[in-house]
Amino acid sequence: MALMIAQPIINYLSEIFNDYKTHQSKFLERKQYVSTILLNTLVSDVTGLSKKFKNRANNYRTEYVISDNSMNAIKVILATQAQVINSSDYQDFSDITCQLKARK
Repeated sequence: MALMIAQPIINYLSEIFNDYKTHQSKFLERKQYVSTILLNTLVSDVTGLSKKFKNRANNYRTEYVISDNSMNAIKVILATQAQVINSSDYQDFSDITCQLKARK
């Protein structure tokens, strides 16, 4: 039974991995492309801002509702976002925003 449950998860993760490998050059070269994917994944589908779920916000699209692990997930997401926005080790969103001369 555990193998039956694990196999679709393995297939899904393999599909994600293969897509990342297929589009690796886009992820590394096109910052706007990566930003769009991240925002769509983290925010837009849930809030109804993506093309797929236009004007149909639904909190249940997140996996955290099902796992009842929202608080832990939110803490990790916020810590990750802090690194993405302001990292001293690599070019981050804040650096890119400055380079594009974005305004408040």
